[in-house]
Amino acid sequence: QQHSTAEPVWVHNADYGETGHLTDQQYLAVLKSRARNTAPRRPVLDISRSQPPGTADNIASAIQSGHPSTLTRIEGRSQIRAQRRAALRGQRAPDSSQSLDEYPFASVVEGGAGAQVGPVPQIEQNIQGGQLSSFYQKYNLRQGDQFDVRIVDY
Repeated sequence: QQHSTAEPVWVHNADYGETGHLTDQQYLAVLKSRARNTAPRRPVLDISRSQPPGTADNIASAIQSGHPSTLTRIEGRSQIRAQRRAALRGQRAPDSSQSLDEYPFASVVEGGAGAQVGPVPQIEQNIQGGQLSSFYQKYNLRQGDQFDVRIVDY
């Protein structure tokens, strides 16, 4: 719907200038500003360098080498297992106290073949898995939902 400049349009908390009303262009600028300020933001998974440091190092190194920090969630055990198998194909098994960590994660579209894989202590892998699961639940992330990964304390 078009607004006529002959009739003032009053917008709460807007600067009306000397005339006491907004032009069409000013009104549209206010609406666009409000839309930008209320646009949904992607959830951010903060990975602390202090806990667990091995997985944080692997993620930071992967992002620095060009892997994405914006990821897209997938669901379904069989799909996630397939992603993990593709990421770990050709990797040597670590010793019994360690586990292979992959980034991007097996639970995201960007994971799978080509993921950066590195050995980390098994306990760190368990911590990271719990953090990721809690993050998905907290933000109710479902198939196709995106989120960002950020390393903190670096």
